[in-house]
Amino acid sequence: MNYKTSNSIYEKRISFILITKNRQDRLNKMIRTLNEIKNENDEIIVINGGDADITSDAVSEHIKEPDISPGHAVNKGILIAKGKYIKNVCDDDFIWKKQLNRAIEVLDSNQDIDLLVCGGLRQKGKNKFPFYFPPNSNYGENLKQTAKYGICGEGMIIRHSSIPIIGLHPIGMGSDGEYIIQAIYNGGTVKFSRICLFYRVSKYDDISTASKHLVKEDLIKIYKKYNISDITKNNTKFKKIIRSILKKYFPKLYVKRQAKFKVISQDIINYNPDLLDPESHLWDGGVS
Repeated sequence: MNYKTSNSIYEKRISFILITKNRQDRLNKMIRTLNEIKNENDEIIVINGGDADITSDAVSEHIKEPDISPGHAVNKGILIAKGKYIKNVCDDDFIWKKQLNRAIEVLDSNQDIDLLVCGGLRQKGKNKFPFYFPPNSNYGENLKQTAKYGICGEGMIIRHSSIPIIGLHPIGMGSDGEYIIQAIYNGGTVKFSRICLFYRVSKYDDISTASKHLVKEDLIKIYKKYNISDITKNNTKFKKIIRSILKKYFPKLYVKRQAKFKVISQDIINYNPDLLDPESHLWDGGVS
């Protein structure tokens, strides 16, 4: 009998698991986007919780039935996926192809990484918010460190062969964030890569907006479940105390620090991921 490793059985490079529900225009647009991003050895799996129709030949598999939650939908895709890597996307996400390929290079070069979390940009109204952690942040080292910096599921790329260790997605409304915590808790290696992979504009019908109260309730349960609610609460208090001390007793240092932070944040927000600058210390593709 010929034996294989878990990783050797996957026929595809990336399985894009596209989650959608009753948003035909966005679904069609996202399929076109993924078709431009993917290479000949990737697949697109659509998990359709609504009534939208699909006519594109770019879609490899299409499951059309109600879902309990986004995590429930992602799990359906994972169970039929053939890709070495899993990238779940919503119908309103945007991913840069060049940055995606860089992320895959990171995973190919670091076989010990079970779950890679890449950076990106979120926009709400006219405001842009970078999801970015600096070098030496030790993201994913433990639950305390991860809770300190924050959790964001849009930039996740999962190594398929690591799922027996880190598990399938939770099925709560905050499943993306919980999955990162769960992976660390189960002993998986989670890292952050300084790659601006995704861009998302928050709209009124996003699940995070339309079901904001449910997401918040689920996050409270998650933080209690993993006993990290006090960690994040104390960390926020600590930051406020430091800022107030600097502002009151060291006003020049406070102004200088705030100015430096604003410059760095603006550089991150204005960064063009299509223009790679290997000399830049921001969004350099490094792993923290």
